[in-house]
Amino acid sequence: MPEEFHYGGQAVIEGVMIRGRDGVAIATRQPDGRISTERQAVPEIYRGRLRQTPLVRGVIVLIETLVLGTRALLRSAEAASGQEEEDTVPKGLLWGTVAGSLAFGVALFFVAPLFITRYAIDPYVGSAFLSNLFEGLIRISIFLAYLKLIGLMPDIKRVFAYHGAEHKAVNAYEAGVPLRVELVKDYATAHPRCGTNFGFIVLVLAIFVFALLGRPTLWIAIVSRVVLIPLIAAIAYEFVKFSATRTNKPLVRILLAPGLLLQSMTTREPDDSQLEAAISALNEAIDIDSGTESTPLPAEGPASPPHGIIGTDQQSKEVLMFSLTSSEIIEQGVIPAKYSMDNPNQIGVSPPLNWSGAPEGTRSFALAMVDPDVPLEEEWFPYPIKVGDLPGDLFIHWMLYNIPASAEGLPEAASPGGTLPEGAKELKNNMASPGYLGMGPPPGHKAHKYIFTLYALNTDSLELSPDAGYVEFTDAMKGKVLASASLTGYFGH
Repeated sequence: MPEEFHYGGQAVIEGVMIRGRDGVAIATRQPDGRISTERQAVPEIYRGRLRQTPLVRGVIVLIETLVLGTRALLRSAEAASGQEEEDTVPKGLLWGTVAGSLAFGVALFFVAPLFITRYAIDPYVGSAFLSNLFEGLIRISIFLAYLKLIGLMPDIKRVFAYHGAEHKAVNAYEAGVPLRVELVKDYATAHPRCGTNFGFIVLVLAIFVFALLGRPTLWIAIVSRVVLIPLIAAIAYEFVKFSATRTNKPLVRILLAPGLLLQSMTTREPDDSQLEAAISALNEAIDIDSGTESTPLPAEGPASPPHGIIGTDQQSKEVLMFSLTSSEIIEQGVIPAKYSMDNPNQIGVSPPLNWSGAPEGTRSFALAMVDPDVPLEEEWFPYPIKVGDLPGDLFIHWMLYNIPASAEGLPEAASPGGTLPEGAKELKNNMASPGYLGMGPPPGHKAHKYIFTLYALNTDSLELSPDAGYVEFTDAMKGKVLASASLTGYFGH
């Protein structure tokens, strides 16, 4: 009887990669709003007998992660930019990137801590064990600092959100829940088989493995830090594999707790469009393993797979066209200044928006405009609220709900103080004023991304207090979202 297969993957540029038993699926959000899916074969070396051999399989998985993961990242970067002409990544680029990434990781996390310890710690420490312990603590500190620093980058924030979406989709699938956004979004962004957890275990195990060598000469120590990585990775993989199926055991939960906690640095709460990409990738991987042919996504315009329809049966997928556009904002383009705080009114006016393709059963719409690139450093944060008050590291510019199903758009300057569809209501933005708030990134900061998301709801109205925030706004929509569509633009000074 074949061993049960566990799906897993990683976040890529504007999407998610899922590794199945027989293939790899990559789902990427394209500039026009569509989700493109791509299938890649898994080479036999990653599926054969060696892949099932204890200890050896850990080394195979390490190589697989580097090669397949890097290839998925490069392909997703092309797809996210709309460049899909090439079906394969050039081998030179692939292996060059793998080699460069591996060399960087070894130098930063293994060789650098060794040099720091030898020249800054060892002159004051006589014990070889304490020397290795300090080296390990420095290694872990560098790892944590690295995660913290890259997590400040806006593009990496989005990758981390896709990472959270991947975990939510896999958690929901393993719980036997249908892969629909409104169900998947309630699951955790942490997972015991996560690569972050694996990396942390490698760093901890390295302390004990290197301690067995004592304190050899510097060059022997450098060589050991390189050649023993596969062995340490193999042991770490066996621990992750063993513990992932025993998370109900108290001791296992204690051992996994640090790695799960660390995932708070490498995952973020995803939005619905990111969950859609993760679900599309997982569905595609499942289809590969079941022998089901992929159904191409429509090519004639932007599409966003709807909530409640992303989950597939065994033979087909249904993709519903639901799009959000503006005559003044090109997808991924620059937003005109009149819609920003640079407007003479110092608030801005809302842009014209139009939508089409709402799913059957839509009874109302809700709309949100957020800035996911808001700087979290206090010195960049001139607004009259605390950074910690921001929901999910988002700055909320506009929340509008109870838009009637008959509406097909909003005119320019509908808010603040303009004409909204009958019955529509607005909530307060993060400047504590009701209605639309224009873009206002700090001077000298890079251009920010602004995302308009329209939700098609199966209810006539949402019951919300005038003082409700973004969390209450999204909570009120749980279980009511039929589909969502988004429009993204950029603005900076």
